[in-house]
This record gives sequence, structure tokens and C-alpha cells, in this order.
Amino acid sequence: MWGVVTVLAVVVVTWWSGVDRFAFLAMVHDSLPVVLSLAWLVGAYALLTDRWPLAAAAAGFVGIHLAVVLPPLARGPVPAWAESAPRLSIVVANVFVDNRTPDRAAAALVGTGADLLVVAERTDAFMAGFLAAGGEAAYPSRLDGPVDRPDYAMTIAARVPLLLGSEVLQSGALTAISAVVDGGPRPVTVLGVHLSALLAPGGFRTWRKEIRELGELLATMTPPFVVVGDFNSSRFRPEFARLVRRAGLTDVHGGVGKGLSRSLKLSARGFLASVPAFTRVDHALVSPGVHALDVRNLETAGSDHHPFMATLAIHPETSRGLCDTPPAISD
Repeated sequence: MWGVVTVLAVVVVTWWSGVDRFAFLAMVHDSLPVVLSLAWLVGAYALLTDRWPLAAAAAGFVGIHLAVVLPPLARGPVPAWAESAPRLSIVVANVFVDNRTPDRAAAALVGTGADLLVVAERTDAFMAGFLAAGGEAAYPSRLDGPVDRPDYAMTIAARVPLLLGSEVLQSGALTAISAVVDGGPRPVTVLGVHLSALLAPGGFRTWRKEIRELGELLATMTPPFVVVGDFNSSRFRPEFARLVRRAGLTDVHGGVGKGLSRSLKLSARGFLASVPAFTRVDHALVSPGVHALDVRNLETAGSDHHPFMATLAIHPETSRGLCDTPPAISD
């Protein structure tokens, strides 16, 4: 059992110090709450066998575990302005490039009635299902990302017009879709991203480049804005946490007390598809001036990711330097 304690010590020290340069460590940090739960088993064993030094060590890690898992379960206060503020609903969905029922996935997303759909791993089959489900009529405004990396093709579809500044952005390794929409008295930017998968060839190296470039991009953006998509990282990975902290963002799941909810499953089909999702890699991060009122998971519909729908309040005051009513761009 001292071997388990040693492993827990290495995990905690590397996580606390922000050492995240190796893919294996990143995977461990992504599952930090599960890894730290081993401390409870060690503690129980130590108490049952009267191994008091071991029990003391386990108690320390139990305390760290509680310090990690309890804050994401606490819902933050709702500011007074949010109750009557303009609202924006966004569905974020990785629909899975090998989805065998893309028409069902598309129909489910169109049926949500959200103001915006942010779709990762878009395919021609999914778009055919989207059109068949009335998606073009329900969501007449659309921005499609490039298809040079088919597993990372993205689309943002909107019920409302896309305003000036809506565009596909490419900066080094990072590709993002920036959709600017009317948020009441001021425009809101919704930035869609899909960062590289950890287990893909060279994926972690590319992911680290993308997360740095995303941080640089966010530093140039003016609130209010929302960053959404498949980050291929849990909230516990140090580099992801640094991005959120330095950009002054709030993770909507943590904001509504659902910071331990999960989105990624082991498989989209077969026996493993029946196993519940084990971590969250799909996120929505909001700037000051945006407050999450609610967020909930949706059914997977043939994907290995649970989509989610976030309802956001937009602060009614107009930001300095932002145009209240930018001209709409043509579709």
C-alpha cells in the first residue's frame, strides 16, 4: 500500500507544480478525482490493519481529494443582473466522425431549439441528416471550418444572423470558428474549438501548441465572449486550468455546480458504450459579462461524447469600443 501512496504523491506533486509535459501525466491529471479516490481504499485498509503511519498518509490524500472534488460541486451565486438579462442558448456536440446514425444525431440537435449549435467532427453524412431534419430552415446562418483534418471539421449553425467579424480563424496549429451574434444591446462572440486528441500520433505535442495559441487569441478578445468545444482535456489538466485562469474565464459546468459531470465515453457502440462517461473534455468557458444559468447533458445519439446545452445570461450594458448593431454578413 505504500507503493500506492508513493504514486499518489507523484501525481499530486506534478499536478500541483503544473508539470504536464508528458502525455501519460496529462492522462493521469485528467482523471485526478478518480486517481485520488484510491486514498480512501488505502485509508480503510490501514485502519482495519492498525497501520497508523499509513492511515495518516492516506488521510492527507483524502483531504486533497476532498479539496479537489468539492469546489466544482458548489454552485456560484447568480448576479442580480442575470435574472432579467438577454439570454443565449448554445448546444456543444462532438457528433463523432464514425457515427453510424448521423441522421439521428443531426435531428436531435436541430430539435433542441438552441440559438447556436457548435458541432465538432462534422461529416457529409451528418450535414445530409442536418438538412433532412430541417436544419437549414431552423438554422439559416452557418460557418463551416476547413476539412483538411476530417476528424476536426467543425460547424457553427445559428438561428440568428451572424454579424460582422464572424470568420474561421487559423493561427499556427490552432483552427477556430468565431461566430458573432446579437446578445441584446451588444454583440457576443462564440468561439468554437476542437483541440487535438491526446492519443493521436503527435497529438499531445500539437495540443500543447494549440492551447498556447488559444491563450494568445483570448488575450486579444473583448468581452462578452464564450469559448466552446471539445478541448480534449479535463478541467484538472494544469495547462487547461492555466488557460482558464489567465484568461479570466469561468467553466460553466463548475459555475452551476456540475463541475464533475462527464462527457467522454469509452466507445460509441458495443459493450463499452453502455459504460457511463468517465471524464469531461467538452467545455464552455465564459468571459466576464456572461453568466451560466443552466447546463445539462444531452443524449449521445451514436457518438462517444455527450452533447450539452448551456443557457447563458448576457450582461445588458454595452462594452466600450463595441458596436451595438454591426451590419449582418450575408450567408
